[in-house]
Amino acid sequence: MNKDFYKGNRERLYAQLQENSLLVLFAGVEVRKTNDEFYPFYTNRNFLYLTGLDQKELALIARKDGQGQVAEKVYILPPDWMAERWTGTRIKPNEATDLSGIQEIGYVADFEGDLHKLATSGNY
Repeated sequence: MNKDFYKGNRERLYAQLQENSLLVLFAGVEVRKTNDEFYPFYTNRNFLYLTGLDQKELALIARKDGQGQVAEKVYILPPDWMAERWTGTRIKPNEATDLSGIQEIGYVADFEGDLHKLATSGNY
């Protein structure tokens, strides 16, 4: 699949959103099996269908303003060479844009603050 497929999926969803709407989606988290083992991770189907990103702990915020313009931002895990050594490489910002077509990329550490700012702005 290419980014145009995922972009088209998002555009069809955004067309159905009311103005001044906020959409938040999560990829999901790993479920612990034992102290040192996790069950296989499967990305939330809705998140995957809209972004094409297949990794844990990612998030998407999309907001539709009063003029019908949509702004979207995807949040990824920051680079961590030690964690990547054990759990595999994490997606890089340019890779996230190439796969999803979403231009604005942030790190999950900023997600909560960004969501709070949007939710309390009085616009949504």
